[in-house]
Order: sequence, then structure tokens, then C-alpha cells
Amino acid sequence: MLSVVQKAPNLSKALKGTSYVVPNISVPPKVSAPKHEVASVYVPEQFLTVDKIKSALPYVTGTTRVISGVTTKLQFRYSHTDVSVPDNSYYRRSSVRDPTVPSKESADGRKAFTYLFTAGAVAFTSVSAKTCLTKVAKYYGFNQDALALGVLELDISKVPEGKSITFKWRNKPLFVKHRTAEEIADVNSTPLSELRDPVPDSERVQKPEWLITLGICTHLGCVPLPNKGDYVGGYFCPCHGSHYDAAGRIRKGPAPENLEIPPYHFSNDTTIVIG
Repeated sequence: MLSVVQKAPNLSKALKGTSYVVPNISVPPKVSAPKHEVASVYVPEQFLTVDKIKSALPYVTGTTRVISGVTTKLQFRYSHTDVSVPDNSYYRRSSVRDPTVPSKESADGRKAFTYLFTAGAVAFTSVSAKTCLTKVAKYYGFNQDALALGVLELDISKVPEGKSITFKWRNKPLFVKHRTAEEIADVNSTPLSELRDPVPDSERVQKPEWLITLGICTHLGCVPLPNKGDYVGGYFCPCHGSHYDAAGRIRKGPAPENLEIPPYHFSNDTTIVIG
């Protein structure tokens, strides 16, 4: 800014100008703007005009104006007009270059593209996620050989009456017991009120003479001993003293539940399919 003040009423008009060099605001200044003191310039009153003042002060460029009033000293002001506002129209879409058009209206033409792009991204992500999960499941899942071993076909015609034979199914012991008439009568005569896990014998067997159970104690996973314990034809776990009857139902000891019945079915009178 340049200020021009009246020096003294009895002298010629004295002009004292102070010039501040202000850099272009579009580029951040690296150093502070220097201050230049301009020596007083004496101009006769008849030459006190904008053009004369501008020519008298060497640092004055651009737009100038003179302000004077009753309560204001005579001032000469210089305003910068070399500041340019950056124009980014080249980088903007043609539909949003007009500043008079609301943004909501200018975006109507791009809604279809936005929706299509979003739907495509969601579909691509879903397919990619499905493919990755399928590969992980196939990698960690059972192969066909392991699945084939999951189904066990047994010929039970050679299991003698009153005996229990142990097989291996899915890395678990499997008890196949050929029960006697005495054992069947004993488990059917037991009141359900005396059982910790009350289940009738008819719901645990498909044929009364055959009992198919997993040989894993429901307490801590031990393997019980067949035809042992306090009950006829039952099972006994020597680890913690659990007693099961001939139907595989818990009668004494810490075990909370009966022996588990695996999925099976009879393909004929002498063959069962486990799994």
C-alpha cells in the first residue's frame, strides 16, 4: 500500500510513499516481503493528480486511486490487480463446469454410470470371495478317499450272541453288540425315572438284538470296556468309574449322557452301513 499525506498547510504538498512488495498469492512466499521506504517527493498542488502521483513514485504500478475527505487525510492507495485465480476447468467434467447449475442436477447424467460401476464392483467382489472360500474349503476339506472311508459297511452275521465287537469308523471306536434275550428284557424293565439321561431302549436301536454305539465315554472321551460293570451286558469305563447298561445308557459314575448312537441303517438282515 502507498499512502500520500498532506505534509504542511503552508508548504507545497509533500508526498511520502511507502511501498510494500507483495508476492503473487498463488505461489506461497518463501521469505517475508521486503519493505521499501521511498523518499519524500514534493509535488506542486496543481500537479496533485493520480497520473502525476503515479509518475512521481517509481514503485507504483497497477490500479491506483486517491481518497480524500473532511476527516480523512489525503491518501493515495494502490491495489494489486496482478493476482490471478487458478482455473481448473480443464480437470472438471463438462457437466459440472457451469457454476449456475446445482450439483444435484449436474450429477443426474452420471447416476447410471455410478450405479453400474457400483453393481459391477459388488458382483466382482462377491465372485472373488466365493472363489477364494471354495479353494480354501477344498484345500482343508476331506478328499474323496477320506469321504469314502466315512461310510463303513459291516457284515454282522459272524458276531456271536452276547458279544460286542469293536470296529474303527472315522478314527473312532465303534461297538457292535449282539444282545441276548436277558439283556433286552433287563433294559426294557428299567424305569426311566432311574436314568440320568432317560431314553427308552426302543429309540436307541433299530432291531432289539443289535446295539450300535460309539465306544467313547461321554465324561472325558475314554474308551469303556464291553461286558463289564454293574449291569448285565453293559459297559464300564475304568478311568473314572462310569457304568452303562446293555442299551449304552449311563447308570452310575460322572458321565452326564448316554453313549452316542451313530447314523446307520440295515442294508439287509446281516449287513449294516455306518455313516
